Amino acid sequence: MTPSCDPESSTDADARSEQCSIALDHEADLILCGDLERLADELPNLPSDLALRLLTDRLHHASHRWRDPSRAALFAGLAVAGDARITDSEHAEDVVEAIWRHWRKPSDATTGQLSYMLRALFDGRRRAVALERLWLGCLGCQSSASD
Repeated sequence: MTPSCDPESSTDADARSEQCSIALDHEADLILCGDLERLADELPNLPSDLALRLLTDRLHHASHRWRDPSRAALFAGLAVAGDARITDSEHAEDVVEAIWRHWRKPSDATTGQLSYMLRALFDGRRRAVALERLWLGCLGCQSSASD
């Protein structure tokens, strides 16, 4: 369930709107994390080429979003969040490469490596989302089924 956001409920509507936008990004991140976890659980099997392309495209898009300097500015007082966003972004790009490397030539070694990389990414991103929610004062945010 997406946290309910009402940009009109704040005296600073622009800040509230940005916070709501980040809440939606968090939901997208958590859904992506769930999909990455399913991929890790199903290894060494991979979904269809099309499904894998869609997943890696979503991951690539998220990677660029995590690097967005305007979003990082919201967490300027929370240095660890900015660091986590950059680390997650770089890790996501490495995961995309590892997925396609495994797709081209599956082996026990690439299966183990990819599983580890996927789990590190979605675990780290979930922690970062939780930390960012706390920083933004989203203590009342509803957790989604994807948490």
